[in-house]
Amino acid sequence: MSRHRDIISAKFNKEEGKTVPIDPPTIHSLADGAIPELFQEELNRAVENIGDPNTDAKTVRKVVLTVEIKPDERREIASVSTSVVSKLAPTRRISSVMHFGRIAGGKFVASDRSFRQMTFDDALESGKVAEIGGGNS
Repeated sequence: MSRHRDIISAKFNKEEGKTVPIDPPTIHSLADGAIPELFQEELNRAVENIGDPNTDAKTVRKVVLTVEIKPDERREIASVSTSVVSKLAPTRRISSVMHFGRIAGGKFVASDRSFRQMTFDDALESGKVAEIGGGNS
């Protein structure tokens, strides 16, 4: 066992005048055990992102665990900051068009279809539908 490990895992008890074993910090004990849970959440997000058909399958996903330890001047205590973040594939870009125009009264509006183009429902109602292909049904 290394000297460093011995220092971490032992503590001098002044009252009893002897060294007593203590548990060294672990990923499971830091932040009251929240780190594995946070890591699992981000790992789950990465797996879900891989399964999303709207993302590029070949993009590398990352889950990064960062533990920052900032000791005080006397090296008796340290603040510990932990973060778990994932870098996921963005959704694929989907292109479409938007039409703009003015309606009666001058109000400017937008639509995802042309104002000049009839819908199929409008065409059916108007009777302006022609059969195409002449096939027998």
